[in-house]
Amino acid sequence: MGRDDFVKYEMRKPHTIFVCSMSDLFHEEVPFSFIDQVIKTITVTLRHWYQLLTKRSARMAEYFERMPQPMRKNAPVV
Repeated sequence: MGRDDFVKYEMRKPHTIFVCSMSDLFHEEVPFSFIDQVIKTITVTLRHWYQLLTKRSARMAEYFERMPQPMRKNAPVV
């Protein structure tokens, strides 16, 4: 069972999840394919509240601008 399976099936009650709390998901060396997997997990587990913190807002904006609109709608960035 992978991490996304754990979030989907084991954490049944709503939780607040701080994604990459000790690193930066939008670091230049993190490939967009890995970020895609994280966002996919976020979009299929709507009962949880996810916090994404980054010092690289330009790269985060670049990532979300390239995503299809429906996915951005399911994973709002505020």
